[in-house]
Formats: sequence, C-alpha cells, structure tokens
Amino acid sequence: MSRYTQTLDRISQILENIMKRVATIRQLYYAGMYQAAQVQMLRLEESSERLTLLTRSLPCYTGARSAPDGGAPNSPDAIP
Repeated sequence: MSRYTQTLDRISQILENIMKRVATIRQLYYAGMYQAAQVQMLRLEESSERLTLLTRSLPCYTGARSAPDGGAPNSPDAIP
C-alpha cells in the first residue's frame, strides 16, 4: 500500500470519527450535559486540525507509487 492510499485511509477514519463526535455532542447538548459537550467539542477541534494537516500533505504524494515517504510540502506555498 502506498503512502498516498494510507493517507486517504487515515482521512476516512478521521472523517468517520468526526461524524460520530458531532452526533455525540448533539446528544449531550440536548440532554443538558453542557460540560461533557464542551469536552467533546475540544476533541472535535483536535480531530479537525489533524484532518486539515493530512489533507494539506496529500497533494505531496500525487498518487504516484514512487512518491517519497516524507510528506513535507515541496513548495513553500503549500501551507498558507
């Protein structure tokens, strides 16, 4: 499995986790458990940041089987 497909798989896992966490936050909010919802919101923010970093690195792989294992952007313009 290439680094490209591994990254895509990890992105899918994080997206599934985000969707579950959003549903949990909603349930906690409607149940009046605001402090627990706040904790979950912070975890949601962490997951969102991980997703952003992974999606930013994805273009570096370009889907090529010979793509390097590194993952650092080749261009300084890659990260705003």
